[in-house]
Amino acid sequence: MNQPGIEQVNPPVDHETSETPIAVELRKEVKAKVEQSHQNNEIRERVVNHLTEVEVERRATLLQSALDNRDEVYKELNKVRPDLVQYTEGGQVVNEFFSKEQSKKRKDATEKLNKIDKAIDKAVNDADYDGLKQALNKLSKGGGSDN
Repeated sequence: MNQPGIEQVNPPVDHETSETPIAVELRKEVKAKVEQSHQNNEIRERVVNHLTEVEVERRATLLQSALDNRDEVYKELNKVRPDLVQYTEGGQVVNEFFSKEQSKKRKDATEKLNKIDKAIDKAVNDADYDGLKQALNKLSKGGGSDN
């Protein structure tokens, strides 16, 4: 049985030395190793290992993306500051308050942060990477709050 890429090569033998060329010996060794690898499931193991590595890389990339997204939302949350201030007659700040608009921004950012954290926790603790992907997709489409 011929394997693709492993052709039967029968080049002329050097009649002066009656030695088989190294190229022919190499081809025979390759053919034997390929047949042996089929018998001991080496090819199957390599495919399984490769596909496993692809999936692990996908999950690691997804988790890194979630962490980056979390950092962005955390920065967004920290930018929301009270925009209403009460002062004493002497100019001292007595109280700071959030307007309705700022309060909504803070609430939305907090909800986004909580959703990302929950999705990351589920991915890491329960291997729910599809849930993490869905959460990131929803958040990227502006679906951070359930209002």
